[in-house]
Amino acid sequence: MNIGWIGLGNMGRQMAGRVLDAGHTLTVYNRSADKATDLVQRGARLARTPAEAADNQLLVTMLADDTALREVLGPGGALLALRKGATHVSMSTISHALARELTARHAEREVGFVGAPVFGRPDVAAQGKLFIVAAAEPWALAACESLFSVLSQKVLALGADPAAAHLAKVLGNFMLISSVELLGEALNVAHAADLDPQALLNALTGSIFSAPFYANYGRMIVGQKFDGPAAFSLPLARKDLELALAASSSASVPLPIADAVRTKLDRLLETGGQELDLSALGRWSRS
Repeated sequence: MNIGWIGLGNMGRQMAGRVLDAGHTLTVYNRSADKATDLVQRGARLARTPAEAADNQLLVTMLADDTALREVLGPGGALLALRKGATHVSMSTISHALARELTARHAEREVGFVGAPVFGRPDVAAQGKLFIVAAAEPWALAACESLFSVLSQKVLALGADPAAAHLAKVLGNFMLISSVELLGEALNVAHAADLDPQALLNALTGSIFSAPFYANYGRMIVGQKFDGPAAFSLPLARKDLELALAASSSASVPLPIADAVRTKLDRLLETGGQELDLSALGRWSRS
């Protein structure tokens, strides 16, 4: 299949590499072209513009935020370049409001629009083990089967409305971020009370909190090493909480936990946390 790919950040590069290795013809675009070097050396074609990348059967976007997606789809960009009957697969975390807007704009151009954000970190993406939350008209979803098969361990379908998938992703990230905060608080109390945090983590993950998520983030918190390459950076976590809060405001339903965690993220970002991983929510502290 001929696939265009826009967005080669930490996740996008790993995902695009999987697609290329599966034998698909891949055209890639990234604002910083140097991030495409490895993929081009492996056989991908480098597009000079978003519109050039969009001139394919399938276009995937994996971008940082709403602003970045609007820029590549905007006037003279990728949306106008998509052929009638082609499909755009939106795989990054964007707002529910933008997803609804794009659903209408794609329909006007008779182009498929698939909401297909992913759960998983870059190392999981490299293994093709992401979870994909997908929603679109059946014909558009069918166009994505070969793409999804090389990227995911499971596709979770949420019906025909692409915005539903993006809302699910935003709410899932709200739960993930809040869970890291809760885990960090519990381990922090253990540390301050001279209970070995690793022993507590073993007890928790060996019983009622057995999901790999808790073990992975717990290991990072216990090690108190947050300055390596961030798989899920604090600025991105802050952005995702804002998306969750915007969705809750639109639905007139409060998210008090999101408000509290946002305040803590702000403190971390104000004190040099721009490059830190989400696990830095668990930095040891005393009140």
